[in-house]
Amino acid sequence: MKRMIITILFFIGVYAVCAQEIKLNKDSLFYQPWLSYDTIKINNIGTADLIIDSIYTRSYYGYNLSIKLKDTSMHYTFVSKCPSKHFSLEPNDSAIFIFSSPFCALCKSTTDFKDTVIIHSNSIVNSSLHISIIVKGGVYVENNNTSIHEYKLYQNYPNPFNPTTSIPFSLTQDGFITFIVYNALGQRVYLIKLGKLQAGDHEVIWDATNYTSGTYFYCIESTNFNATRKMVFIK
Repeated sequence: MKRMIITILFFIGVYAVCAQEIKLNKDSLFYQPWLSYDTIKINNIGTADLIIDSIYTRSYYGYNLSIKLKDTSMHYTFVSKCPSKHFSLEPNDSAIFIFSSPFCALCKSTTDFKDTVIIHSNSIVNSSLHISIIVKGGVYVENNNTSIHEYKLYQNYPNPFNPTTSIPFSLTQDGFITFIVYNALGQRVYLIKLGKLQAGDHEVIWDATNYTSGTYFYCIESTNFNATRKMVFIK
């Protein structure tokens, strides 16, 4: 009997030392008509590998999802359940989930609604994470049915941000677009050529994981359009 108790205590001790614990940098996502992306970061703050088992949504529309890991990226479109491809996070590792606007090719809607995305894992603290989603009307409006009357660079969202932010902009005509980020000293720290984009609404996501906290300036450049705005990165 004594030996059994010791054995049980031993396994409890091992389980406590090698624990998986999941933590979110925020617990909600938000969509607006001009902003169809939002991100959430998942961290493994435990001492053992954290396994993400599956992702569910209660929405009829579903979502497009990109998962950015340390060594790779995965892309899904899911309605009721994310495809059953498990992945794990090592201790102190993290994954960035990039959710794009609710997915529905035929049933466009302009109404507001709320939803919940549920992430299942082997976390000993919280194996079922609930992420609330708020959608403001107009997310589903097709660009082909709207007329863009002016070039526009919108304020990034969220702002301040950590570590990713979405930057929406509108084009009145097709053009080759370059996205640039400058630091507070005016030094260029990031540049990407987005190529030729069609007239309409677009977004670019900037990941500042490898940059220091502070004020940055983002710029959209094309032959017919140049605009700059300020954003703040806080770790």
